[in-house]
Amino acid sequence: MDIASTLIRSVARAFYHADPAYIIIIDALIMHSTLRDDDLALLLGTQTKHLRKLCGRLREDGLISVHARAELREGAQRPFNRDYYFINFHKAIDVIKYRLKVMMRSIEEKYSQTAEEKKEYHCPQCKAEWTQMEVLDSTDEYFQFICKTCRHLLNLSADANGSSNAGHEVQSKLNAQLAPFEDLMKQIDSMSIPENDFDTALANARPILRNESINPTARTQIVDNGKLPPATVRGLKTHPEKVEITLLDDSQKSRDLEQAAEAERRAKTAAQNALPAWYTVSTVTGEQTGIGGSAAQNATAAAAATKLEEDEKKTVGGEDSSALDSYFNALKEEQEMQAKRDREEEDEFEDDDDDDDDDVFEDVAIAEDAPTQKKVKIMEPEKEVAAAVSVVPAPANGPAVDSDEDEDFEDVV
Repeated sequence: MDIASTLIRSVARAFYHADPAYIIIIDALIMHSTLRDDDLALLLGTQTKHLRKLCGRLREDGLISVHARAELREGAQRPFNRDYYFINFHKAIDVIKYRLKVMMRSIEEKYSQTAEEKKEYHCPQCKAEWTQMEVLDSTDEYFQFICKTCRHLLNLSADANGSSNAGHEVQSKLNAQLAPFEDLMKQIDSMSIPENDFDTALANARPILRNESINPTARTQIVDNGKLPPATVRGLKTHPEKVEITLLDDSQKSRDLEQAAEAERRAKTAAQNALPAWYTVSTVTGEQTGIGGSAAQNATAAAAATKLEEDEKKTVGGEDSSALDSYFNALKEEQEMQAKRDREEEDEFEDDDDDDDDDVFEDVAIAEDAPTQKKVKIMEPEKEVAAAVSVVPAPANGPAVDSDEDEDFEDVV
């Protein structure tokens, strides 16, 4: 802690020497650990408004920190915020390291330009400037550099070598001045600095000596905001907020993610494979077609299978068999309904075939002496073709003999 205090005090004296008030603020906070704004203003002999302006710059630079605490004056009902200033050593040390590094880098970039970047040669006639690399190929017969624009002899800048030497001198001087800070920072890096937040600084605070007759201490009472009851509004019930916390291990979380991804994939596949409306529903009668019934059955079976699979994942050891029974019952009902619809369609088709057969064939009466009757096919009326049927009566004592003279057609009664 002493080395950290030494580093911060050295930085204040090296970079804030223009106004001694900054050095006094740093020393007072290191000595008293933390101070209220009115106590610090009393030590500086200034007003609180001017003190806030000085502490605002140190706070922006990261050397000090401020904490506002609600307090209540004696006899007052409304609390006010009291500012407490302290030094957070971890933050201050990090800020000092960063600012010193940035300053050293900017100096190196300013004075470490190479010969390729410096324009050491200038033309007295056209006022052009050239680097050494640009005029290497532009020489006269005496190997002197000439201007590429007007072909005039170039002059070497007087401070070409002097600026380079000046850059080295500046860097050497800066390194010598920052050497004590680097040594202190190396010592700090090799040891552990305790945390100095507001609570720690307040516990180690040293009160200042006051003349109570001239500058009495303003007695205040600390207000604990955590114990204040919440503001109530008429018609609004205030109650403690209920927070639920669910702890999940990585395996459970990964399973949930896989199930959600699988459900999304199945829904996307079902949407892609869904049939259009004019395939599943008749556009004339509005009833569901056979394709629509099969698609609905497949969708129901797929949904039941998905539900069964999810239930199987949730249950352990197959203890819950109700989902399996419901799936098979639903599947059995769907199969019975489909079989019933198929039987009805087959019956309707057979009835249509019987009607067609009755329309095409009719019984024809044969002559009285003919022992048998034959069925003759009747042609359709729209064709308007006469049909003749040849019927030869069989003789009583022998087989029938065809006659060449008689034609193959005879009249049918």
